[in-house]
Amino acid sequence: MAILYDINTGGGGGGGGGGGTVTVVDNLTSTSTTSALSANQGRVLKNLVDSKANTSAIPDELKDLASDSTHRTVTDTEKSTWNNKANSSDIPTSLSQLSADSTHRLVTDTEKSTWNGKSVVSVNQIKSSGERIASITINGTTTDLYASAGGGGTGGGAVDSVNGQTGTVVLNGTDIDLASPIGTSTTVEAALNSINSSIPTTLSQLSTDSTHRVVTDTEKSTWNGKSVVSINRIKTSGEKIATITINGTATDIYASSGGSGAVSSVNGQTGTVVLDGGDINLETPLSLLSGTASTVESASHRAEWSATATVAADKTVTFTGLNDNYGYTLYCQDKLVTVASMTKTGSGTSMQLVYTLNDATQGDSCKLQIMK
Repeated sequence: MAILYDINTGGGGGGGGGGGTVTVVDNLTSTSTTSALSANQGRVLKNLVDSKANTSAIPDELKDLASDSTHRTVTDTEKSTWNNKANSSDIPTSLSQLSADSTHRLVTDTEKSTWNGKSVVSVNQIKSSGERIASITINGTTTDLYASAGGGGTGGGAVDSVNGQTGTVVLNGTDIDLASPIGTSTTVEAALNSINSSIPTTLSQLSTDSTHRVVTDTEKSTWNGKSVVSINRIKTSGEKIATITINGTATDIYASSGGSGAVSSVNGQTGTVVLDGGDINLETPLSLLSGTASTVESASHRAEWSATATVAADKTVTFTGLNDNYGYTLYCQDKLVTVASMTKTGSGTSMQLVYTLNDATQGDSCKLQIMK
């Protein structure tokens, strides 16, 4: 709508002046370039401006936008998870690409064929007495079963089932009215019992030979209690010729000048041997020795003792002024001791022996038994 207004543009006083007319438009659809817009349309424009969103309220990030069922945002973690998924080409297409376990196994055609060849009873459609009604295969042997007139039926018809089973079935004694399991006059059950009873379950049921013997606990105990002598090949006087273990304590025996050459046997025994008193000329068997100096002395009618010495801080003990014509056995604190090594210097009656001990305490009193 356009309204014409008469506007007086003249000066003051009673004088009249020129005037003009202004067209005021009260809408926002006018295309006039000379008309004025009404105050009412100014209000309308203000309301339009006020209703517009502030630029700060316009979202500039995806997280500020609402999503729906067809427009979703995703995280880097989700993208990584999806990228790590298997492609269709990674999906196995044959059984050979799969792993097996104890409850999921693959089988071969050969295995299936073997299993299919197990004992099976095939029931045929037989109509009269005396004709075959089944073929039973047991352990590879096939036996035919024939119909008789003594059965509960009247004959003359097809066999529909056997003891409620139809198709290709597996029968037992009850299914075909046998008092005992399927077999010959010697039943399968009796044969199996016979086989089981013949399988040895103890060593006493087995035969032995010269290279396979059984032993008793008594024999083992006796052998474990023997004294063991390890013979070494020693060639010169003063060197170790044997290690004797008595009641768990090892003692070294040294050669004297009375012999020469390597030791090849002791009383006819070679290798690692078990000796008794007769083997090494003792009146008392080795197994009776307690391992103390006093008992060994009483057991050997040829034993004499040298001077004593004490163990040094480095676990060595030194004896001087010895006669290299004799052999010596070392005792500390009246017990046989284990020797790690022995060093000999000098000769004649000026021989010196230095023993290095495995287990000794500084200040322990030691002495040598002289074996003439």
